[in-house]
Amino acid sequence: MKNLLLRWRKAGTSMGGQVTSCRIWKCPKCGELLKKPSLGTVWQVGDPISKVAGTGTCLKCGAEFNQADIYGGRYDAEPEVEVGKGFEAPSQVSVVVFNLMSRTPPSDVDRYCRQIVRMKFPEAAMAAHYIVGFMDSMTPGEALAMYQGYVRAGQLPDLGRQFDSFEGVGPLGGRVVALFFRAD
Repeated sequence: MKNLLLRWRKAGTSMGGQVTSCRIWKCPKCGELLKKPSLGTVWQVGDPISKVAGTGTCLKCGAEFNQADIYGGRYDAEPEVEVGKGFEAPSQVSVVVFNLMSRTPPSDVDRYCRQIVRMKFPEAAMAAHYIVGFMDSMTPGEALAMYQGYVRAGQLPDLGRQFDSFEGVGPLGGRVVALFFRAD
């Protein structure tokens, strides 16, 4: 966490009753910066906060806090500026989203893809974006192999080297696998 300059949301700020995309929270008791280990695995961005249960413990001071407050954004810390060489936050990201079990794209493809990019890279601007409907389940590795096949067939452009992925529930529900490409 030492490689980030952070700005803080005011404690107690209402976050709309949903799990936020910020992956870092600040202990309100001692100020320690902590990761949200269950974000993207147990609870997904946009899940209703009513689904979040239990308590989270600060690893430094041992204070306990309601997980709904932690994952709902009450103590969120948002990355603002890259400092040092250990953190490589992209400023532009391209994304290819495999919309599983669907051949129908969402009504607003641009907005949908932006929401997926923000799940992983809240400060990055979105460059190119594509949605592929797929009627089966797949892993990120299988998605990458399919993307490479589409590139070879000339159906999608080569976006460069894939550097991250997301597998889970998309912004409108339904399962997605997203591949992220550094566009800067």
